[in-house]
Amino acid sequence: MTGPFSDYKATEIPPDMQESLFVEPKYISKLMTTQTSFIFGERGSGKTTILKYLEKVFLQDTQHDFLGVYFRFETANMRSLYSKKFDEEDNIHAFSQYIHAVLCKLICYKLVEIKENGIKFDEKSICRDVCELLKEDESVYIDTIDKLQRKFECIRKETLFAIRNRKVECLFDYNSVLEEFAMALRKNECFRNVSICVLLDEYENLTLLQQRVINSMIKNSSYLVIYKVFMRPDGIWDDNTLAEREHLTQTDDYVPIEYVKEILGKENEVNDMIRKICRNRLRFYFDKNKIPYNESDLDIDKYLENKVKNIEIDRIENVNVYRKQLIKNILKKIGKDKDEEIERMSDILELQLMSIVLEKGYSINEILINMRQNSSKYQNWKHNYETNALYIILDACGQKKIYGGLDIIIKLANYNTRMILNILSYSFENYDFTKKDEDNKISVKKQTDAIETMAEICFEQIQYIPAVGPTVKNFIQALGTLFRTFILDKQAKKFEANSFDIEVTGNVSEEDIKKIRIVIKNAIIWGILLPHKANKKKESASVSFDDKDYVLNPILCVYFKISYRKKQKNTLKDEEVMAMFEIEKKAISKMSNVHLLKKSGKDMDGQLELPINKE
Repeated sequence: MTGPFSDYKATEIPPDMQESLFVEPKYISKLMTTQTSFIFGERGSGKTTILKYLEKVFLQDTQHDFLGVYFRFETANMRSLYSKKFDEEDNIHAFSQYIHAVLCKLICYKLVEIKENGIKFDEKSICRDVCELLKEDESVYIDTIDKLQRKFECIRKETLFAIRNRKVECLFDYNSVLEEFAMALRKNECFRNVSICVLLDEYENLTLLQQRVINSMIKNSSYLVIYKVFMRPDGIWDDNTLAEREHLTQTDDYVPIEYVKEILGKENEVNDMIRKICRNRLRFYFDKNKIPYNESDLDIDKYLENKVKNIEIDRIENVNVYRKQLIKNILKKIGKDKDEEIERMSDILELQLMSIVLEKGYSINEILINMRQNSSKYQNWKHNYETNALYIILDACGQKKIYGGLDIIIKLANYNTRMILNILSYSFENYDFTKKDEDNKISVKKQTDAIETMAEICFEQIQYIPAVGPTVKNFIQALGTLFRTFILDKQAKKFEANSFDIEVTGNVSEEDIKKIRIVIKNAIIWGILLPHKANKKKESASVSFDDKDYVLNPILCVYFKISYRKKQKNTLKDEEVMAMFEIEKKAISKMSNVHLLKKSGKDMDGQLELPINKE
């Protein structure tokens, strides 16, 4: 641990360190129920940490209402359990036997831990009942949980070898083994109310066929075996179970839970939790490195410089050059009868806002009257276009947006704990905690650099999405360029656009529609796009792709230098989306609803020509 925020992957943090760093979510009780749940959360949001915590809590429960077993669907391992030499039925049989052998082995492992903690139960009777489900009755010599555990490990290995040798033999009745295991446990006083809680992680890594096996297990389970299935958003490839025309259904078979909103809580509750996590990490770091500290040294906000209003404008050395040329262009449009009042205006944001509103057809008299009166109309202009004005100024002056403070970092990371810790790790690089100076803060520049580094990493990682990575990256590149065009549009026809929906035109094939669905679904699973229920109903003449709005992840908004606030969306035709998959930026010029900025550098429709070196 080189810094307090450098270790951020739950699977790589030792158990003793996890215990010191862990902060229990406010609404974790929603997961400790007898209902099977599908829990959806973005990659890095903390799902694995919670699953590991639940497994430990269930083990320490002396009443043993739950016996929790955790299993993670690693992509490579799951792919190795599929054989092209098998037909569908054989692959279903092989995976079903393998996963049940693994879960039974894990149950045995937990029972061994319980036994070592001094809890007594009748091992022999449990082994006898479970062994009745084995192909050969082995209850004579399997009379301890340790032996039963080794037996299921042998079955796991035999199944794996058999898959590679292209022939899988049925070794036990896996369809009923989990419930039989639970019933055998309930015969013991210490387990009389126990339910086996199967904690499954990264469900989205399963193939379609493997998901159907898990779905079938869930569909056919009872109160004796419950499931908590964690996955990324849209991680279900198909809700069909193995039976013909049988589907998993909400309320009847499972409860859907949005991890961040329903387990972590509202925005202020999440912010508070992140601060507690930072507090624990700072304490652990100070204790480990024997650095003296007091309680105030554990406050993360103490170290982060906050962004003050207009800091971006104040940092522009040549801002007056831009201001003079901006005034010159405004006067060129309105004539000279208002030149004195315009030239007296010092607030460059107000001048840029005036320029935008002029482009939208308002008269200079109406604009000035509303500005002087600070009217509701003027406030509406500011609400809609002030952010555009800022980005136009920064772009023209070769400057960048500045970010600072933990609340902004949390929003840009979309409440993703791992990404927040990542950004903090970059921000605190080479920070000297022994220097007890109140002014020893991480500057907004250092924080911005850290956020931009994270944004670049996230964009580059898109290409590694299995199978469709390059296509998703092309699409996001074109999409980001489009949104960048909008925020620099002097007419602000689409102010602060960072979201879109898709219109079905009927001009593309069913195969192309299927491709769009696969690409969008993968972008959602990997956290590139965030799905929202459509906020506006379509016109009767327009057919919606799936009645959803898709928002670009805030960290990628940093990469494309656009606003992360969800204001206006763009409607993309399905044929435009297909074009964006292939040719990146070239697709934009062919889109019917995009007004590209001129590149001539003349008048207010294009970029102002300034004697300033751009980045």
